[in-house]
Amino acid sequence: MGNIITTTPHEVAIISGCRGTRMVIGGCGLQIWGLETCERMFLGLMTITIESQEAETAQGVRVSCKGVAQIRLKSLKESQGAGGAAVAGDFVHDFESIQLALTHFGGETDDSIRDSIRITLEGHQRQILGTLTVEQLFKDRETFNERVREFVHDDLNGMGYELVSYTIANIEDAEGYLESLGQTQTEVVKRQAAEGESRNEAEARKKVAQFDADAEMSTAESQRVAHVAVNQGKQAQAESDRDLSMLQQSFTKQVGSAQAAAKAAGEIEAERQQQQVVKEKMQQYTFSSVFSIVTRHSTCTRALTCENVCQGALWKRRFNSGSQTFRSPSSRGSPRAHPWLSSWRRETPPRSYASARPQAHILKSFEKIVF
Repeated sequence: MGNIITTTPHEVAIISGCRGTRMVIGGCGLQIWGLETCERMFLGLMTITIESQEAETAQGVRVSCKGVAQIRLKSLKESQGAGGAAVAGDFVHDFESIQLALTHFGGETDDSIRDSIRITLEGHQRQILGTLTVEQLFKDRETFNERVREFVHDDLNGMGYELVSYTIANIEDAEGYLESLGQTQTEVVKRQAAEGESRNEAEARKKVAQFDADAEMSTAESQRVAHVAVNQGKQAQAESDRDLSMLQQSFTKQVGSAQAAAKAAGEIEAERQQQQVVKEKMQQYTFSSVFSIVTRHSTCTRALTCENVCQGALWKRRFNSGSQTFRSPSSRGSPRAHPWLSSWRRETPPRSYASARPQAHILKSFEKIVF
């Protein structure tokens, strides 16, 4: 007969006796009455406050430091694969560390275990405080935390425990050294804040001025581009008006030239027609004049011809009824001419009338005028 032992995941039950030592975590086991005993140990986190009063720093300044540590029983470890290499992310129960903690703190309460671990941590904390200055403690607490972890690791590991976290909660001194550092730092911070604010304001004003300048430049550039575009439009309009005016003038000139040419052609044609009329009139007048002259000349010629014929017949008749001896009127030394010969010489008409016919130059002039 015996007792059934059950445990939660954050505690371990150690059953030892006639059957040896067994550990039960998050399970159940059997304890035989009278032959076996059972002890329990807490596996969860234990929060321990560590206070070091009047600890001397490297400068001899006494300070009081308060730290907070999280401790737990080392119940888990990384499993080892083939060749003894640890497998990351795979944990198994570390029964050796549990057995080591049980050896040191077997039969003790949780408060007793906390006190033992607190004394160890406080010794290391005071030791580390003696190696640092107040300025280092005040400004670089992360370095102090790391050094505490390094110092207590081996001791806690030898007791079967491990340090999960450690932080400094408070550091103070009775002489006001930290307060002076704080005031100095505060003033430095205030000065830096004022400088930062001034720089920010100056930078802001600079940015605002730069933005205003950029805006004005952009506005001026836009106005310039718009002005150039307007001028180009006006120039294009002026060129278009000029081309239109020149084209209109060219058309007007062409129209004027055509009208002048038409008018001149009309006047020339009118003059030509007038000359033709005058020419026709002159031809008619010349024709009438020549015709009159020719008619008169023909009348005169016929009259003279008739007169010559009559005189010729009369001369012939006189010649035939005269002396048989007849000589030329121009002969000298000839006998005395017939009495009719003297009469013949006297009555002979002039040569101009003997060949009475229209002159050639008159006919040619007539042909030129008519034709």
